[in-house]
Amino acid sequence: MRFKDKTPFYSTRLEEERLKDKRIVMTVSLNDQETQDLRLDMRVLRQPKDSTALKQLWKIGRSVLHDQKMGAALRTVLGNVERNDRTGALLPEPGSDANVTQKNG
Repeated sequence: MRFKDKTPFYSTRLEEERLKDKRIVMTVSLNDQETQDLRLDMRVLRQPKDSTALKQLWKIGRSVLHDQKMGAALRTVLGNVERNDRTGALLPEPGSDANVTQKNG
């Protein structure tokens, strides 16, 4: 089909409907690692659309942050990270058999 044979775009929404729409458009920039992580999460969620996957991941994260029990666990973990950084404790990677050590210097 040639360009001039195509039907021009026309909106199916009325101007009044567009004025009532309270959505905002956000631009998100992801580096290579974040893009790989998003693609993996999209497969886990079985969601082919990246914008919908981002919304679903946001809802999951929001429910974790605002859940009383999960929020308490998250605050504990984040508090541990902060204290470990302050005291210089080096933690082994999860799954390794190494012991907790102290930073030198």
